[in-house]
Amino acid sequence: QRRETPRNKTALGSIRAGMGWCLYWSRNYEESSSEFRTALDLLPGSTDIQRGLGYCHFRLGKYELSLSILKPVGKAVPTWIDVQLTLGWAEYWQGNYPGAIGYFGAAQKLNPFLAEPSIGLGWSYYKSDQPEVAKSTFANALNLSPDYFQSDDFQSLLSYRSDWLGLQ
Repeated sequence: QRRETPRNKTALGSIRAGMGWCLYWSRNYEESSSEFRTALDLLPGSTDIQRGLGYCHFRLGKYELSLSILKPVGKAVPTWIDVQLTLGWAEYWQGNYPGAIGYFGAAQKLNPFLAEPSIGLGWSYYKSDQPEVAKSTFANALNLSPDYFQSDDFQSLLSYRSDWLGLQ
């Protein structure tokens, strides 16, 4: 029976993690985080479970808690671009624009053809009073994703700085 215990613990942790992801994708972040916490108690070294828990806290607007959970994950698995992006947005929403720039830059290095890192960088540079760098970064984002120009957040920027990017 002693040999069965670790297997049962691993199986139970995996099942709870699966439930956590199902609830996460159903946008039930409170219950999802509960499942992830239970799974993490059973499998404390799982970066995937930590990632899920961090994402739940991010979606619940608990950015500081999300950062504390996801930073070790980002260091352990620096190639998970979704983690780098979530860390970037969490830093951005906390007002730590230099930190956001670091994470968005890391995500951009992982995939230079993805628009979201450039969008995050553009906003972070803009908030850091670096308008010329923001301008070129937004231009890159628009090149990668022309539809972003139509988004509400970008249109709100243009509403009070319509001449800024040289776009009509």
